[in-house]
Amino acid sequence: MPAPRQVVLATGILELLLGTGLVAPSRWRREVALALAAHLVAVFPANVYVAVAGVRVEGLPGASHPWLRLPLQAVYVAWAFWAVPGSWDLARTWARRLQRGIAARRQTLTRR
Repeated sequence: MPAPRQVVLATGILELLLGTGLVAPSRWRREVALALAAHLVAVFPANVYVAVAGVRVEGLPGASHPWLRLPLQAVYVAWAFWAVPGSWDLARTWARRLQRGIAARRQTLTRR
């Protein structure tokens, strides 16, 4: 991966910004909660890789730390939804729209 240190720094900064967005008084809090949950899900495979491959991450403790972080990520996703009432409903609405869009696209492709 090119520039791994910068990628880790950028994803960490993004997590901090999104986490801050959860507590900021804003009309976008539901979207921020959804974006944070999506981000945590998106970086999960990288965290699994770090744990399985035993990758040392500078500034973080080694040993069991990467393994302990994996189940906590599910807790963080749940926490993002819990912290902002209505964000889970928004996620379900977007998931249904995405599902309908995929089904419509499949139908279009099978007609050809």
